[in-house]
Formats: sequence, structure tokens, C-alpha cells
Amino acid sequence: MLSQLLKSLLIGGPARLPGRALAGAVGLALAMALPGAAAGADVRLAADGVQAVARQPDPARLELDYWPAPGVDVVAVRALIGDVSMLAQETGALPAAGQAEALLLLIDTSDPARSRVVRRNARHVRAILDAAAAHHRFGLARLDTEFELVLPIGSEADAVAAAAGRLKAKGATTELFRHTLAGIDVVAQSEAARKAIVLFSDGLAEDTAYTIDDVVAAARREGVAIYALGYSASVAGTRAFQSLIRMSEETGGMFIAADRNLALPADFAAGLLAAVDRGARVSIDLSAAAAAGLEGEQTLTVQLETDDGAKQLAVPVVLPMLTPIDRAVAPSNLVYLIVASVLLLLALAAGGALLLRRHRRRRAAADAEAHPLAYIEFLDDSERRHPVGRAAVRIGRSAKNDVRLNNSSISAYHAEIQRRRDGTFIITDLDSLNGVAINDEDVDVGQLRNGDVVDLGEVRFRFALDTER
Repeated sequence: MLSQLLKSLLIGGPARLPGRALAGAVGLALAMALPGAAAGADVRLAADGVQAVARQPDPARLELDYWPAPGVDVVAVRALIGDVSMLAQETGALPAAGQAEALLLLIDTSDPARSRVVRRNARHVRAILDAAAAHHRFGLARLDTEFELVLPIGSEADAVAAAAGRLKAKGATTELFRHTLAGIDVVAQSEAARKAIVLFSDGLAEDTAYTIDDVVAAARREGVAIYALGYSASVAGTRAFQSLIRMSEETGGMFIAADRNLALPADFAAGLLAAVDRGARVSIDLSAAAAAGLEGEQTLTVQLETDDGAKQLAVPVVLPMLTPIDRAVAPSNLVYLIVASVLLLLALAAGGALLLRRHRRRRAAADAEAHPLAYIEFLDDSERRHPVGRAAVRIGRSAKNDVRLNNSSISAYHAEIQRRRDGTFIITDLDSLNGVAINDEDVDVGQLRNGDVVDLGEVRFRFALDTER
């Protein structure tokens, strides 16, 4: 491929080069002429409110699975090495096909006076197991003076429920932090993609050598989220919940408090498992890094844009080593100058095309504003209307849409409204998670008529033709 590139440059001239193939030849294809090592092992990462696993299946691509904490909504993903931007695309929700999620149910059995609590814990374990799906894998452990793994991750649900029912509150002290660390070690050894501890406790701890900071640091290092269920029969006892709340918040999990009768919300099990499942997979194209001349071990910065700021992850990647010929291409070399000139021309052409597209989109938007053919009328307190002209209108959670909806039920790119040549309008589902419905009927592609009510997840609007035109 290198010899073909040089021949095209020196003999045929830039005009003979096949457009976009030039960038690939100068960048990724040349960089891969000598094989480079790709990082094969999973790398577990954490930021405030986000757990993630990264893997590099080949030198040109990185896969990132991320799980945001409840209340953290990711609206866009950016990826950079230095100031070189990579293409990042969300490819689907988690768990992916074949993925398992490991949950260690860890019950505090430290005080004989808590026998009633431990019996109630067993009922709540049964509720979680009944709400679980096939991809959930459970284990059971207890903590008091000692830590005991009662059943390993992957045990049968009925066996876990029966073992939880046999637990007794008989410990002398509560070494909460030390034994939660032991639970993290157990979950970390599982082969599951998502790893979590469900901690049944009152938050009281008698540790002297271990702290919450130790627990949080270990959980984030191993990619383990802590979901804490707090039990206390008195208002004063709930003060110890602060430990459980902090462990949950700082590891990307959640905290649920039982009432003074030791009852949890009716839907707690479904909500807890939905929080464990909540995540997405992103595919990141690394070819731009090779095209920029980067090689070997690098740090890829992944920015997960959320409503309250960016969550930043530093991911190690291994790019292909450049060939000796690549390194010989210096600014003083004629070939380098020709390549750089052609790339500049291509960049200018691409930039001009981009500006032209933006200009056309602005004109189309202005035309829609000035001469709308129809309106999207949102049926909520805002009562806002968005004009629809001749251009397509894309709707979703990402800021790149024509109509942005800040709602967790809306996918990044949810749907698109188009005007057909015959003057009619259609709406297309862009493979969204929660779908599109017209007048309560689910559709992949459906025709829109005046007055139709459309549901996108939890958002509802009316499609209204401009009858004055």
C-alpha cells in the first residue's frame, strides 16, 4: 500500500488519488503495515457517578461499556488523544448479548438484637431473586466479627434464598468496612461484565484499621458498585446511614432506606436491578490517532457529557508502531510535502463542504421558521412549538439534534420527521430504546396526519399541519 501511495503521488499526481483513501493510506493503513500490539485485557475505570470497562479488540478500535449511577444521564460521548479527536458512537444498551452481571448479597449478622432485621433481609433477598433476569448471577455472604462467603457467585436462586433464610444474627462486633472489602475481592474475581455488592446493613461499624475511603478506593479500582439497603428501627439509628449513602454514591451505586417497620418500597427490587443494568456500549474509532502520527502506548481521554458536567475517564490504548519509512517522512522530504499539501487541500475541501452543508441547514431552518408547513406542538407545561419545513427534523437527547429533548426516556437520536415528495410527512424510529407511537400504536415508520398524537418514550406531542398555507 505504501508503494502504491508513493507511485500515485510521484507519477500520477494528487489528482489520481482516490479521495478519502489518501487519508487512510497516510494514516491507519500505513501505520498498520507493521503489526502493533493491541491491549487485549479489560481495563476497569471509574469517575464520580460512572463505572466503565474498556477493551481494545484491535489496534484501530476501542470498546467502552459504561454504567452511569442513577440520576446521571449521559447525553454525548467525546474521545481524544491529546488534541486529536476520535469518532465515538453509541452502539447499544447494556447488558449486551452474552454478558453477565454479578451481584454479591452481603448481609450484616453482627448483633443478636437484629434477628428480626436479618429475617426481613431474607425476605428482601427473595424479592430481588424473583425480579432478576437470566443474566444476573448471585452469591451470598455475611459479615459480623468474621466474613463468610455462604454461596459463590452463580449459585441457584432457590439455594441463595434458602441460605439467606437460615442466617442468624450472632456476631459480637461489626467490622463493616473490612468485610465489605472482602466482599469486593469476591465480586472482583467473577468473570461478569458488571459487578456489584448489595449490602444489607444499618451502617454501624466498629472498624479501627479500615475506613470508608478504603472501601470506596477498592470498589472503584475493581469496578464494583455498591447498592446499600439501610435498616434501622429508630430515627437516631438512621444517622449511621451516612456511611452507606457515601459508599453507594461514590461507587456509582444507590442507597434505599427501609422504613421504621423495616419495609422497603414495593418496587425496590425492580428499581435496584434496573439501576444495575443501566448502561451503554460505545465504539471508538482510533484511526485518526494513527493518521496524526501517534504510535505505541497512549492515553485516550473519554468524556461522558452529562447534564451536570463531563465525567472523564483516562483509558490506556496501544496504537500500531509506525514503519521506518513513516518515520523517515520528515517535513524536508518531498513526499511529505506533497502528502501534506494534498491533505490540506482535502481538508479545505471538506471544510468548505461542511460550511456549505451548515449554510444549507441554516437556510432550511430559517425557511421552516418563516414558512412552516407543519408544527410539533409539545403537550406539556412548556406548550412550545417547533416548525417543520421541507428539511428533515431529527429529535433526540443529543445536542446535535434539531429538536433536543432532555428526558431520560429519549435516546440520543430517537426519531426523524421527513416530508416526502408527494407532500405527506412520515416519522421514522432511529432504533430508539423506548420506541415511537402514533395515536398509541407503535411504529417503525409511520405517516403523520394533522392532529396525530405522537409518543417518544415519556414525551408526547401533536403533529399539526399549517392549514393557512
